[in-house]
Amino acid sequence: IQLFRSVRTVNWTMNGAVNATMNADRIERWLVERIASYAELSIEEVDLRIPFERYGLDSRTAASLSGELEEWLGVSIPATLLWDYPTISEAARFLSQQFAQRDTVLARGRD
Repeated sequence: IQLFRSVRTVNWTMNGAVNATMNADRIERWLVERIASYAELSIEEVDLRIPFERYGLDSRTAASLSGELEEWLGVSIPATLLWDYPTISEAARFLSQQFAQRDTVLARGRD
């Protein structure tokens, strides 16, 4: 049982062109499509609550998926993201919260 989750944040300074409309649903859809592709499943067979490892993602595949996610989002994410947040739902929620926090900080800076 994982008692402590490492607290990591997304590095927003990597690319200033981050999409401000990034939300958990959009991230979940992207992850479902990628997991389905990696696991050779239909998207209907991918459950948001099942750990990535149950879909056969080993460390190499998880690193590859993290790199694709990083490229899609346009930001640097922790290499351990998929282990720290081991389901599609958890990873998407974490990332969308990071976007929301970033957007709040940016909005305050414009005031």
